[in-house]
Formats: sequence, structure tokens, C-alpha cells
Amino acid sequence: MKDGGNMQEVHFNPHGKPIVLWGCGRKTQWLLGNNCLDFPIEFIVDSSAGKEILYGIKIVSPAVVERWADYYIVVIPKNYQEEIFSILCEKGLQYGENYIGFSELTELYRESYEMQMLADISAGYKVMALPVFPIGDICTILSFLKAYREKVNQPLALYAGNIKNRDLLQLCTEADKVEWFHWEFMPNAGKDGFFKRNDILELTGIFALYKGDKYCDSPGEVKEFFGLPQDTQCNRIGVCNFGSREHVEAAFEQYKLTKGKTVFLVPYGDWLGSQVVSGEFWEKLCSRLRQEGYAVVFNAEKEIIPGVPSLFLNVLDIPLFAEMCGNVVGARTGLINYIAFFTDVMIQAIWPRDDNPLFCTDYWKAWCGFGGIDLSKRSEYFMEHGLSIRGETGREHKLMEFIYEEDERDIEFIIGNLEKKE
Repeated sequence: MKDGGNMQEVHFNPHGKPIVLWGCGRKTQWLLGNNCLDFPIEFIVDSSAGKEILYGIKIVSPAVVERWADYYIVVIPKNYQEEIFSILCEKGLQYGENYIGFSELTELYRESYEMQMLADISAGYKVMALPVFPIGDICTILSFLKAYREKVNQPLALYAGNIKNRDLLQLCTEADKVEWFHWEFMPNAGKDGFFKRNDILELTGIFALYKGDKYCDSPGEVKEFFGLPQDTQCNRIGVCNFGSREHVEAAFEQYKLTKGKTVFLVPYGDWLGSQVVSGEFWEKLCSRLRQEGYAVVFNAEKEIIPGVPSLFLNVLDIPLFAEMCGNVVGARTGLINYIAFFTDVMIQAIWPRDDNPLFCTDYWKAWCGFGGIDLSKRSEYFMEHGLSIRGETGREHKLMEFIYEEDERDIEFIIGNLEKKE
């Protein structure tokens, strides 16, 4: 039931009331967990919720809400939307004026972004949409924005698919304007969609791990997508000049770390899986590092090794933190690329041993089979064909990449490579 006319006549929260979400299911949890909503939420209504708080927002039963007209309600669950609309209508509320469904809200967002992008095009910007990319891929794209901007000879307006991507893109001096939308609110990017009709560069398909006779060449993919010569040089943005020094120094003080003689450990990453090496390896490495006089800290949300500090910094603070540590050791991931792109810190990147069961998943077996890659040589192949730090960041110095083979030997190798500052 939509007592308020068609969707085109609806304005989101026209009277500026406090906003309430109805429903705290998976959809709401996902929206809040990914910072998809750009408005404050007064509380959440849910008739069967077992929790009292969700992401710091109070959850209440509909029965305890007394003055519904004081709020603007966003109804999240699609399956129960009409039922909830009927309840709100019975309370004297009007669709559009007092409440809206999430699917309709999504359409309003989409229309708003379309108008904003069209205004940018009219103002002379080249508009680019980067829905959602891992941190390492964003760095690869940043590497060639300068050359692309010079090619098109236009200011660039970048629309990022989440807040973290927006924050990273804002670090690039070639970006004249950076906005963000969640990918679910993105305008239609199909064959004849809004992006195609308006010459908006939509980067969703920019990376293809296998394409024709080429494999794993991320910089090559970006250059080809932008129409740049393959000899275009990476424009690395370093050394980092951002992040909160106050926050980073507070972390050093809290965990009693030593500037220049701390090892920042990155034990896992998104695309490589859970961990490149075992917890036993990290325990041995931490013990050996401490014997050598190094402080140790993990990049992790939970404790990896008992007694060794783990912290999860704001993404913009990580390069400064890594520089102050002096050394980075960890899984070969996009986060390692990010640190390499924005700093000159010593980095040692561990590739998974090829017979490690954590990485011989059905997905990787299928992918290697499709690309004609010998699974037993996968890490070596990736290191040689573009998925290496040097190739993706344009940086050559203070970088060590190696395939994990055996605890003691690799630990001695790491110790021997460390940047030593007394």
C-alpha cells in the first residue's frame, strides 16, 4: 500500500524528521556494517529482535513507540513491506510523507546520483565510476590516473563505491572531485544504461585475471582500459603525507612500540585466504624478532599470538604507522601493495607455498585450469606475471617477495632482510 502517489512524487524525509529503520535482519546489518546509509538513525524497530543494540543503535519493539508521526520510517524488509506499510497507514501515516520502503529509497538515491553526474558532465568533468575495489586494485588505478587525465584533457570526477574507496581516491592529486555512493544505489550500468548513454567510464570490469593470452597483469589491464600505451610508467604516490600522526603515535605509546625497530605483521588477506602460513610460524617469528630486539604488532582485529598486540587501524593511518614501524612482513595482499604504494618502508611479502591446503581450494584449482597454469607453480607464476609488488606499484627498492617453504629457514631469511635502525 502506498498512500501517497507514485514514486516520482515522493521526496525522502521531506520534513527533516529523525529517521527510524524498521527491521534489523541481514539486510539492515549489512547496510549498517558497510556504512551504506548517509543519514543518522534514531533507533531500529523490530518485532522479533533478540538484540538490544545493533552497531550502537538501539532496537525497540513497535509496541513501545508512542509518537510515530515524530519520525520518518524506512522499511527495510522487502518480504514484509506491504504488511508493515498497512500497519503504518493504520497509525495515520502517509507513504512518502512519513515512511518509505528501502527499494523505493534506492531508486530515489539512484536518480539523485544520475542528476549529480549529469551536472558534473555539464560542468566539463570526465566522470568515472569505481563501484567497489579492494585496496590494492585502487592503488593500481591511481597509478595511471595522471596519464589518463592528460590524455582526456579534462578534470576528473570520481564516484567511489564505498567510503574507504572515496578516502583513498581523495589522496590522488589528479582527482578534481571525489564522491561516493554505495554500489547498490549505482545507476544502471548495462549495455544501454545510464553510464553508456552519458559516456561515463564505469570501471567494474577493468580487471580480468585471465584475458586472451595474458594473465594476471593488473597494470596492463588498467592501461588497456584507459587506452594508454603499454610503456606508460606507474605514477606512485609516496612517500605518504597523510594519516593522523596523533593516532599513530598514541598507538605506539599504548603498545610500547619502538619507532624504526618495530615489525608490522600482516597475517592474512582477502584474496589469498585465511593465512599464508600457520599460527605456529607467526609464534616462532615473533619470538625470534623479540630476541633480535624488535617490537612486534599484528594488523588484525583479534589476537593472533597470545601476548602479541593486534590492532586494526583506520586505513589512512596504516602507511604512516608502517613507516614509523620501519618493517612490514606479511601475506602478499592488496594491503601490502597499498603500503608499498604510499611508503618507502622495508616490505617482505610471503607468497603461499603451493601445496598449502589453505590455498588449494576448488576456486583456485578451477581458475588455474582455465588459465592453463600448473597449480604446483602458481605462486611462482603470479610473481612473474604481474601480481608482484614491483609490477603493481612501480617501486623497486626495499622489497622482498618470497614463497613460503619452511619455518626456520624462512624466519632466518626474514631476519636477515630487516631494516636495522639503532
